[in-house]
This record gives sequence, C-alpha cells and structure tokens, in this order.
Amino acid sequence: MIETTNILITNAHSANRGDEAAIRGMIGSLKKFIPNAKFTVLSNSPNSCDLQGDVEILPFFFVSGRKAILKCLLWILIRRFGINIERFGSRESLKILQRANSA
Repeated sequence: MIETTNILITNAHSANRGDEAAIRGMIGSLKKFIPNAKFTVLSNSPNSCDLQGDVEILPFFFVSGRKAILKCLLWILIRRFGINIERFGSRESLKILQRANSA
C-alpha cells in the first residue's frame, strides 16, 4: 500500500481567479511529482474557491487547538535559535529538521 503524503497550502488569501489559477497550477505540478498526495488549502474565502478533485479547503483561521499552535511555535523557536533537540525529543524530529535545513 502506498502511503499518502499530506500537503498543506497556505496563504490562499483572495477570491480572485488569478490566485485560484496559481493554486490549481501548484497542485497540478505537485501531483506530477507526488501522485499519492492529499492536498489541503487554507483560504480566507473558502466558499468561493472552486478547486476540483480531492482538495480539502479550510478557512485560513481554522485552528484545531492550542496544542497545534504550541507545536508550531516550538518548531519556529527551534529553527530560529538552532537548539539541539536530540536531547529533548525523538531522533525522528531531528531527522526532519536536518532535512529541512539541507533543502
């Protein structure tokens, strides 16, 4: 079984056709390289987006809880200050950060 890759696209701010076309193009390009991807788009006007396919569109200010915000802030602080997380967390977290730094 092929594992699904989740991709989150943020900053889809307006309801104009140009922004929507850019998002469609981005999703189309990414699907060529990651055919098993599942896309979620955060938009300020989710009701006006007409993205076809299995693309989930959520309001930009959708937050699933404090835990998600804290994880995001922690990740930003770790990246910003170069904290060695090997002593704090799992080795998998370290691998993810190392891949992000080498990209």
